Amino acid sequence: MLSNLQILRAFAALNVVLFHIIEIGGEQGFAIPALEFLRGWGANGIDIFFVLSGFIMVYIAELRPRKPVAFLHSRAVRIVPIYWILTGVGFVAILLTGDFRGEPLAVEAVLASFLFLTRWTTLDMPILYVGWTLEWEMMFYLIFGLCLLFKNKTVQFILPLIILSGLVVFAGQDSIILEFGFGMIIAKLSKLTWAKSYAGLLTLAGTALLLASIWIKPDLPQPVLWGLPSALLVLGLVNISQWKFRLGEHLGDASYSIYLIQVFTIPVFYKIAEKTVPELSPLFLAIACLAGTALAGSLFHLVVEKQVQKLLGRKKKTVKPAYDVARLKSATSASR
Repeated sequence: MLSNLQILRAFAALNVVLFHIIEIGGEQGFAIPALEFLRGWGANGIDIFFVLSGFIMVYIAELRPRKPVAFLHSRAVRIVPIYWILTGVGFVAILLTGDFRGEPLAVEAVLASFLFLTRWTTLDMPILYVGWTLEWEMMFYLIFGLCLLFKNKTVQFILPLIILSGLVVFAGQDSIILEFGFGMIIAKLSKLTWAKSYAGLLTLAGTALLLASIWIKPDLPQPVLWGLPSALLVLGLVNISQWKFRLGEHLGDASYSIYLIQVFTIPVFYKIAEKTVPELSPLFLAIACLAGTALAGSLFHLVVEKQVQKLLGRKKKTVKPAYDVARLKSATSASR
C-alpha cells in the first residue's frame, strides 16, 4: 500500500482508540480535562476507514481484477478470522461474568455477532462493540463483489454507488455508508491531472477541515462533516510524495488488530489503574493506555494476525490491499 495511506490508517485507528479512552476513562472516574476538547472528535477515524475502503476496492479491481468469488474470499480471509478469534474471547469473558451489557447473553446475540448481522437484527451492538463498523464493511464488500459479476467496468463502478445511495434514501440506513462511495469516486478522480497538480492543496484542505471540526461543530450529517474532508485528505495523500515513517507504516499494518484489541485493553487498563495507581494524572494514564493499546495491537498483529493469514495461505502482497506505485503513476499519466 502507498505509505501515506498506511500512515493514515494508523492515525485513524489511534484516533478511534483515543475517542474510546476519553469516554471510558471518564466513566471509570478518570476524566481527562486536558483532552476534553477532543471528546467525540476521534470518531472520525471511522469515516477515514470507510473512505479508504471504497478507494482501495476500486484500485484493487483495476490493478488486479478478480472474479466475484475470489474477491469475496480474499476479503473474508482478511476480516473474518481475527474478528472471530476476538469475538470468541469476548464471548468467553461474558460467560465468566454472566453479563452482556446488563442482560443475559442470548443465543441470537452470539450468532448475530459471529455472522456480522447485528445491524440487521433488533440487537444493538455485537459482542465486540466496534464490530458495528465491520458489519458495514462486510456489507460493502458483498455489494462490490457481486457487482463484479457484470463484465462492463462502468456498471461495476456505478452500481455499488446506486445501491449504497438506495439503502440510505429508501431503506433508511445510516448515511455513513455513503463514504464507501466517496472513496470509490476519489479512486477515479486521483488519476486526473488536476488531482495530481493540486495534491498538496487537497491534503491541506482535508486536514484543515478535520482539525476545524474540533472547535467548530456545525449540525451536519457525518458524511459531510467528516466524510468529505476524509475524501479530500485521501485524494491528496495519494498523489503527494510518499512519506517514509516506519513506525507509522507498521501501525498502519497493525491497524485492524489495534482497532479490535482496544475493546479489551482500555477497560482492563483502567480497572488495573483504579486498583493500583488511582492517584496518577488522568492525562498520563490516557497516554499510557493509548501506547499500551497500540503495543498490544502490534503484538497481536505479529503473533496472531500474520500467522493466521500465513496459515490460510494468503500471499504477503494480499494481506493488505497493496498498491503498485509505478503502475499508479503510469495510470495517472495515462489519464492526462
